[in-house]
Amino acid sequence: MLKMPRMSATPGRKLVVGLLAAIALVLLAIPGTAVPARKIVIYGANSGSKLTLTKRHHKILVKGNMARQHPRGCHFTRGHRRALCSARNIHMIEIQMGPSGDFVRIKKKMPVPVTVYLGPGRDKFIGNGERDFCYPGGARRNRCVGGPNNDVCITGNRNSDCVGGPGNDYCRHGRGSDGCWGGRGNDICIMGPGEDGCHGGPGRDRLYGGSGADQLYGGPGFDYCNGQRGWGKSHHCDAGPRR
Repeated sequence: MLKMPRMSATPGRKLVVGLLAAIALVLLAIPGTAVPARKIVIYGANSGSKLTLTKRHHKILVKGNMARQHPRGCHFTRGHRRALCSARNIHMIEIQMGPSGDFVRIKKKMPVPVTVYLGPGRDKFIGNGERDFCYPGGARRNRCVGGPNNDVCITGNRNSDCVGGPGNDYCRHGRGSDGCWGGRGNDICIMGPGEDGCHGGPGRDRLYGGSGADQLYGGPGFDYCNGQRGWGKSHHCDAGPRR
């Protein structure tokens, strides 16, 4: 029986075999049951809302007056005043409030970070143990109150307050006479134009004033205070250009 001569592998064939092997390894590394993470989005009513969020097992219950726009990742269970959301495979909860006065409270710690946009009305947000990102909007006397985590508060250009609580918090203010309370932790406070007050609290804080006569309060711990262009005053600070 005649034997066929053995064919030598060409460079092109070697390249194809190598690519097929690499693709097979990548496919083996990808879990077959992987589900992409998703985001829950809740919309407050234009007429004003008092929303509360709580967690029950693998569900998130939202109570309060919501917009007619269907919430993302949830379904209404009682008109537009109650919604139920699945907490499986989510990476964020986003709350978008309307133009009127609103109150949003997280009654039980959420399993993922919460981002809330309070809108133009006189609003208040109270977080819990999750990480909170709060944007008070442009109305006067808006307030964001975080919980025991590393929270972020970025205000608009009217008088607004940021209250951090335990954790390494970050607050940045726009124009207006604003207040920032970092609480226990290593906090960063950046004030804008206006006569502002910044309270670091216990921890290693970094406090920066704006162009107005701001008051910077360090507190227990090694704190850095910098009034920058303003002519305010620093209290209980350990480093920085103190006046």
